[in-house]
Order: sequence, then C-alpha cells, then structure tokens
Amino acid sequence: SIVGAYQFYNPSDIRYKQNIAPLPLGINFLRLLDPIKFTYLYPQFTEESGNTPVSIDAGTRYRAGLSAQNVKEALNTLGSDDYSFWALVDKEDPENGVQILDYTGLVTPIIQAIKEMDATITLLKQQIETLENK
Repeated sequence: SIVGAYQFYNPSDIRYKQNIAPLPLGINFLRLLDPIKFTYLYPQFTEESGNTPVSIDAGTRYRAGLSAQNVKEALNTLGSDDYSFWALVDKEDPENGVQILDYTGLVTPIIQAIKEMDATITLLKQQIETLENK
C-alpha cells in the first residue's frame, strides 16, 4: 500500500481569471448526484493496461465516490456541461472512453450549495420569528 500526503495548489489569484460569473451549480446540482460505494475492477488498474495501480486492495475494499457518468448527466441536465472536474480521457472515442473526475473541483459547488441552504435557513428563521411575534 502506498501512502502519501501532498498539498495541491491551483492558481486562484483573481488577477489571472476572466469570464467571471456566479457559479450556477449549487444545491440543484448536488441533488442530482448519487454517491455510491464500490470496489475497483482490479484488472482495469494495472501497469499492463497503462493505468496506475490503485492499490493492492483495489478489488476488496469499499470506496466512496461518484460515477463520472452521473456527474456528466447532472451537468447536462442543468445545461452546464463545460466544467473541468469532469473529463473524458479519450476524446476521440466519447462512447467508450474512460470518464474521470477531479474531486477537488467539486468543493466549489458544495460551498455554493451550503450558501444557498444557509440563505434558506435564515429566511425560514425570520419567518418563524415573525409568526411567533404575532
């Protein structure tokens, strides 16, 4: 088993960004995602297949995650299919190509969803307070 601890940084300085707009992916996006538990098909992740081995226990230990197909379908449903956290490895074979996810890219829609839920909670608290004061 290989263990590592790395910090990954992405350029995030606003001075290096363009086409800036509010993120449309929030709670409605998360509602379309179906978290799953799974084990990897070990032969898909061997040196011979050209892929990096996942780990020795690839076929025996459960993992938690999402399917790239489900994420792509959710993006398509919302008309927002051009995000970098989903990718197709073999763009020349979109029907059979392996789909991949960058889970760190999903943090931002989660933050947006939390903000949306917080706004709803705040509004509901105000409504409750108004009703209680009548």
